[in-house]
Amino acid sequence: MEEEKQSREKSIARREYDNHEAWWRNAEPRSPLPPDLETLLEKEDPQFLDEMKKFALAFTVSLYVWNQEQQRHEKHELYSVKNKDDGSWLWTLYTKKEPLARQALKQLIGLVDRQELDDLIQSWRSTFQGYSWLHGGYQLYYEGNVSFIPFTETFYRYVKGIYKLAEQRRDAEIWGVLAHRFDADKRFHHWMELEEHLSRTIYSSKTHHYLRRRSWRTLRQLGEEGNAADYVAMATAALLSYTDRDGRIRWLNVANSTTPVRHTDFTHLWLFNHLLHRNSSRYSYHGNQTWKFHGRPGEIVLEREEAYPHLWDQHPSALWRLFQEGKAGPVIWFAARALGLAHREYLRQHRNELKALLQSDRKTHLAGAAWMLLQLSTHPDLDTPDLDCWLRCSFHQEASVREIAFAFIGYHQDRWTTSQIRHLFQRFIHVVQDTELDAAVMTDWIEGIRRYFTAAIPQVVSLDLIKEMASRNHPLLNEFSAILLQYIDWDNQPMTGQDLLPFLQNEHPPLRQTARRVLLSRFTQLQLEAAFLADFASIPGEDHQVFATQFFADRMLWLVPHLPELIRRLWSRMLQSDQPEEVRAYIREDLLGGLFFEEMAQTPLEKVLHLLHHHQTEYQELGARLLQLIQPQPKDLTQQQLVRLAHSPVALAREEARRLLLRQINEVPDELLVHLAETEWDDTRNWTLAYLETRSSAEITPDLIYGLLDTARADIQTFAMKLIRIHEKRLEPTELLVRAGQHPDLRVQEFALELAQQVEWTPELLNKMELFFRTVLFRVHGGRKAKNMALALLTRLGETSPELAKGVVSILSDVARNIGTRDFERILAALTRIQMWYPDISTPLAVH
Repeated sequence: MEEEKQSREKSIARREYDNHEAWWRNAEPRSPLPPDLETLLEKEDPQFLDEMKKFALAFTVSLYVWNQEQQRHEKHELYSVKNKDDGSWLWTLYTKKEPLARQALKQLIGLVDRQELDDLIQSWRSTFQGYSWLHGGYQLYYEGNVSFIPFTETFYRYVKGIYKLAEQRRDAEIWGVLAHRFDADKRFHHWMELEEHLSRTIYSSKTHHYLRRRSWRTLRQLGEEGNAADYVAMATAALLSYTDRDGRIRWLNVANSTTPVRHTDFTHLWLFNHLLHRNSSRYSYHGNQTWKFHGRPGEIVLEREEAYPHLWDQHPSALWRLFQEGKAGPVIWFAARALGLAHREYLRQHRNELKALLQSDRKTHLAGAAWMLLQLSTHPDLDTPDLDCWLRCSFHQEASVREIAFAFIGYHQDRWTTSQIRHLFQRFIHVVQDTELDAAVMTDWIEGIRRYFTAAIPQVVSLDLIKEMASRNHPLLNEFSAILLQYIDWDNQPMTGQDLLPFLQNEHPPLRQTARRVLLSRFTQLQLEAAFLADFASIPGEDHQVFATQFFADRMLWLVPHLPELIRRLWSRMLQSDQPEEVRAYIREDLLGGLFFEEMAQTPLEKVLHLLHHHQTEYQELGARLLQLIQPQPKDLTQQQLVRLAHSPVALAREEARRLLLRQINEVPDELLVHLAETEWDDTRNWTLAYLETRSSAEITPDLIYGLLDTARADIQTFAMKLIRIHEKRLEPTELLVRAGQHPDLRVQEFALELAQQVEWTPELLNKMELFFRTVLFRVHGGRKAKNMALALLTRLGETSPELAKGVVSILSDVARNIGTRDFERILAALTRIQMWYPDISTPLAVH
């Protein structure tokens, strides 16, 4: 019997489908609900809702429970269903008038969050013992929105019938749920068997696009008819069904941003965008399937964009419901925007609700609440704006509320007076001075000021306030100070270079860059003097130094009257040890040694000499360049100064000194020539020696030769010995010997012993040379040749005369007591011969 009934229902459904019968127009019930569900409905038991969901899922889902005894899974039905091919009970549910039945129908045919479905199934599992698992049901394999009633052959014809009858009846509540589902649900995976080996998709993409176009056509016809009641009711029901889950996450590139911005995109929805964006310049649609977004992600748009706004304006309560109950961000904002722009009087009755909402954690509603409150805070002519309300919004911790606050300013910008904005700005400055603001709040305020308050800044800001804010050393306050500095009123608050200097020195780039722009554009009005320019040049940092160099280079003609004093100050700072080394180097290399170098031709010679004698080579190099620049005459420097310059570590200085010396070389005394030859610098030494070789014999004086011989450098000593050999006839041998004997160098001592062979010895000469002999003979290391030469000479002199022998004995006696065996024997032999030759001379020897 039951099978015959099932077959009859199925054949009726197939006939109606094949003949395109409008069976739904009769609105007659089909298969009844199970008796237990009918009972719950009659009793108005809320459990009816849960049981209906379980009943609906039983058509697609089976539960398997582990049987411990049998060691296997056993199938359990969520609900006992006799015929899973008959979904006509859904139509029957729609024909019922009970509120609980309509509530259940809405929940079954609409889309729900997948997590909500999971939680419901999990609660049912707990009624079974042991581990259980589910099988079947497309709902289990989709993320996002799902439904209890899938578009299968069992249900789809009844879902579509409900949609058409609801459309005809203007049943907004049910029609809106299905209109949303047809707009958002794109699961085209169920098939209907038409005959053997032939089937077609039940809910195809073409059907999907047709139904959502039909939904909009229905509403458009109502709108064109001016039927505000039905249009608003049906549109409201549809919009309340949308959620943010219907959107798709996109990452969009935005101008002036290096990172993509997260954007929830609803452009794939047809009905949704016609309702909310049909009159929008940010959205456009192509063909009959898709929309395109042309705006900036997250932007606040305060113009009406929805279709038929005049119909919505006849029903502000519907807008208020959308704002309170809406679950999609664009829907909530649409309702709030329309209420704020057109229904201030209506909103006054909800003022307290809006204030409470602004303090709540309902983030999706905060921006809309802020907008409506701000619209309420102003008189229609904006004569008495509520600044307290606006400030609370502008300092709100939620970014969307702050954005609305500034968008509100922009929306009314042309209507507010300067005095009102000035008063608002003064209030903000007071808050900034007394409150530690969050960084994000300050960032939004800075952007808002840049966009909306620039006209008021000159009238409310003082230079002292900017300095005070900059002194806090807070990055965001410094950025804010930069904006204020850019728009300061020059007529009422004249500024000097010294006023600008702290901003040029600020370590935060935004403020520093703004100060530079002010300096470049207003330098003729800043009353710049040499003191400021010197301070400006003394700011450390490579970035600033590049800017300063370009600033000076571009204004050389303007700088002319300031240059003498500026150069004087820069010179002083360059030599101050308490200045940072990078500043001293910049002044030395880039300014005085670079940009202003040609202007320093009048630098006093004593200052240049001070640089040349500096302990750092870099300063000496600058001094040498200046010396070459000013081209002094020989009379401007003493010979001693020139010789000292010839010893300079800087080659340029030595070259200039030699040039000046050459012009008065004949007047240079021998001692200074010797000093020149003794230099450690090859160029000066070679130049001196080359010059001496060009001198005539008459110009080579003994003092010059003696001076050269007295040096500590071996090459100079060799050169002196060469001169001695060339000019020996003009030299007094005895004096030459005494001078050579006074030298501590071994080579010169050996040379002196050679000279000793050529002089006539007297007791007086021996007495002068006594220290020389003792030095040679007492040398501890080395000097063997000199020792042998000295012993041989003393031995010979000791045999020459008793007067000389007496002096020789004195020297050799002292030496014999303090030298080694090798020389002792020679000395002993020498003393023995002297004693034999001159018995009257006392020696340390005892003859037996």
